[in-house]
Amino acid sequence: MNAKLVREYLDYDPNTGIWRWKKAAYKTVKIGTITGASGVIGFRGKNYRTSRLAWLYMKGRWPRSLIDHKDTNPKNCRWENLRPATYSQNRANSPIKYGSKTKFKGVTRVDNKFTAKIGCRGVYYNLGVFNTAEAAHVAYCEAAKKHFGEFARFS
Repeated sequence: MNAKLVREYLDYDPNTGIWRWKKAAYKTVKIGTITGASGVIGFRGKNYRTSRLAWLYMKGRWPRSLIDHKDTNPKNCRWENLRPATYSQNRANSPIKYGSKTKFKGVTRVDNKFTAKIGCRGVYYNLGVFNTAEAAHVAYCEAAKKHFGEFARFS
């Protein structure tokens, strides 16, 4: 897949993030129908993430890194919501894990105390042990701002 081919078969609206078929790639494809609502578009036996296709469509080349969704919604491929990111930046912008017992990102309970940890470029840092989950979360937020800047997500 290259930029010329994606532009020949697909139309991308950067304001809405919606993809439509411009040319039938398969017998079942109807021109003008929306595709990629699941975050993936199948083309010639291979699946492509719509965020990566958007980068190819807009920039004329494949992204050199991951594509991060600023709002963490992988189905929202509006151009203003996409940005290149390292693995660490992409993970930093992820929401709190479902089922977190402390309800705070980067915070775990150990006995009657709370620890704050953060991972950056494959290295995990212990930020300390705290009496409250809130205090541990403050330490996590400060470290996230320092390490990840605009990619830091606190909840």
